This record gives sequence, C-alpha cells and structure tokens, in this order.
Amino acid sequence: MRLLNKTTLEFADFNDTQQIRYSILSHCWSQDPDNRKVTYQAFLARDFNVDGAGYRKIQRCCSLSKKRGFDHTWIDTRCVDKTSSAELSETINSMFKWYQDSTECYVFMDDLTADALPKIHAIDKEDRWKQGLDIHAIDKVYAFMGSRWFTRGWTLQELLAPTTVLLYSSDHHYLGTKIELAPIISQAASIRVAFVIQETHIYKASAAQRMSWASARTTTRPEDMAYSLLGNFDLNMPLLYGEGKKAFRRLQGEIIRQSDDESILVWGLDSEQKDFTGVLADDPSDFKGSGNVWTMEKLRTFDRGIVKYELTNKGLAISYNKLLIDLSGTARNFGISGPKVGITLKCFNVHV
Repeated sequence: MRLLNKTTLEFADFNDTQQIRYSILSHCWSQDPDNRKVTYQAFLARDFNVDGAGYRKIQRCCSLSKKRGFDHTWIDTRCVDKTSSAELSETINSMFKWYQDSTECYVFMDDLTADALPKIHAIDKEDRWKQGLDIHAIDKVYAFMGSRWFTRGWTLQELLAPTTVLLYSSDHHYLGTKIELAPIISQAASIRVAFVIQETHIYKASAAQRMSWASARTTTRPEDMAYSLLGNFDLNMPLLYGEGKKAFRRLQGEIIRQSDDESILVWGLDSEQKDFTGVLADDPSDFKGSGNVWTMEKLRTFDRGIVKYELTNKGLAISYNKLLIDLSGTARNFGISGPKVGITLKCFNVHV
C-alpha cells in the first residue's frame, strides 16, 4: 500500500496496513473537466493545476490528517498508479481491507454546503422526525441525503468498511460521524442502521440484501459496478476491463461458487419485466426490491433440503434431498414470503 506523507507530500510503501495508523479519503471524482483529479503520474511530473479543485482536495485531506495526528493518508487518485494493470488489480481487490484497517476515514461531500446536521434518532415514514426542527434544519437533512456521494458505486464500501467515518461539507464544515448520523445515512443509503454502525457485520446480511444496497448506485465504467462490490462479499476476482456488464455476472458466479447463500437468486422482486434472461441478474438495480430478504442466520432456520447448487453450461443445477421447488418460482422456496422471484426456472436443473 502506497501512503502519502501529510507533511512532505512524498510516498511511502507499507506491506501491512494493520501496523500503521493512517487516515483515508472517501470522495466523488470531480465532473468538471477544468478541475480534473491529480493522478499519480501527474503528481510525479508536477503536471497539475496547484489552484485546481483536485489539488486543493489533497491539501485539505493532508491538513486534516495532520490536525488529527496522522503522519500518513491514502487518496485513491494520488496513491495508485492506474497505468499499471497489476497495481490497479491489487488495489481494487484490497481496497475494502484498506478502508477497514484505516484509523479514520474522511468523507468530503463536495456538492454539499452545510454546517452540523441535527441529531435524529430515526427517519420515519410519518415524518415524526421533523417535530421540533425548523425548516432550515429539515432542508439540511434532505440536502445531505441527496448528496451524490450516496449514488456512487465505490463509496458504498467506503461507508461500510471503516469503523470511524467523519463527514465534511464542501466548505469544510464538520457534519458528524457515521455513528452520529446513522439514522439519516440509513435512510439515504437504504441500509439498516445496524450495518451502518457495524453493530451487525455486513456479512450477516444476505447476498440479495447486500446487492440491494448497490441497486441505486452507478459507476463510470460498467465493470466497476461489479469490482466495487468485491469487498462487500469478501471476494477476490481478476479484473478484465473491456468485459462490460459480464463482470457483474462473473461476480454472481463467484458468490454462488464460494457461498451457500441462495438469496443471490432472489432478484427482480421490484421489476415489471416479464421475460427474464436467465438465472443471473444483469445489474445491481435488479435487486432493488430485495432489501428485506432475510439474513443468512434466519434463512438457515428453514429446512430447505438443499444439498448443493452450482452454475453449469446448462444453467443452474440444484441438488435437493427432497423436491421443495415448484414451477411457479415463488419466493417461499428460498425461505421468504413475498412475490415471485425474478428468475426463470427453465434455467434450473433440479436433481432429486
């Protein structure tokens, strides 16, 4: 891992991220062509705008790290040589752990101008949370929940992996920690508070539930939608830029190969699409309605009779002790109640 010294702005390499205290940055890349991010190559060549937003963000992160007692920080745009396919692959496969091992993570919400947010215990559908708050405070909450940071694929793991996350507005105002703001973050990100504050480990959530957290997020490159989810499933996978959306199908194949969580098949619950293309989803958006699929612990209380299931050249092969599946494909076959599962059972080979 290549870290940036907050004082000298020089690089230092570390093999064990658990043996050093460091801060780490979470942000959205600038969409302004005149204020492009400062890349590793641009920094080495000193070919960047010192007055640009990209370099100011680096200075801001280093200044905050120094103020909070850290010698080193990690910034994706600055610390990774993305021209090296080997280094880029290692970075993406390690990134969840790097955020997890960081002492503090700083979130810069560049599209938000606000000061400290009000403390809210829960966001409810009846809007009782608004009681006692003035219009200005309510508007700040809505502006926070509408930040672009909640819509990007990479920022999902940057929210979930670190223990300590501090959030800041574009005008350097401190908004609060993810624990302090957990009810608002939970509503904005459609993730239960227990997972946000790490009261419950995210690996306790079902695969469908974890996929649903990414259902409203996007990435610039289609492959990154899959690659950004590797850490959320504790997986490593070779990167094949150019494969497009095949990467997401490959990710689902890895989940099926390495886990016994059949909820990965429970997608399409919130879709009006009639003709599904196969047993695997095309995109995380297909899991939009799967946020309430039960966790692994609860699923395992059912005697589903499944011996194994795997992808084959003929489709999905499921071996059962007894036939628990009917041709209607209802969700109760997976230990949950609800509408039909968005998969075509014509892709199944059921061995009884």
